[in-house]
Amino acid sequence: SISQVRFSPTHPDHLLVSSWDTTVRFYDVAANEQKAKFDYCAAILSCLFGDSTHAYSGCLDTGVR
Repeated sequence: SISQVRFSPTHPDHLLVSSWDTTVRFYDVAANEQKAKFDYCAAILSCLFGDSTHAYSGCLDTGVR
């Protein structure tokens, strides 16, 4: 299941989705496509955009990436 959904504050068409399935996915909603998928070892609890080029996620293994 999805743990968090965040739209970019600088690019409203960019979307981050973190999930309990150990992935963070980055979407371009205007183009209707997934741009990137990041796999981790544990469930992802949270995600956020830092600025226009960085995103961060908090993992159940206590890591922030």
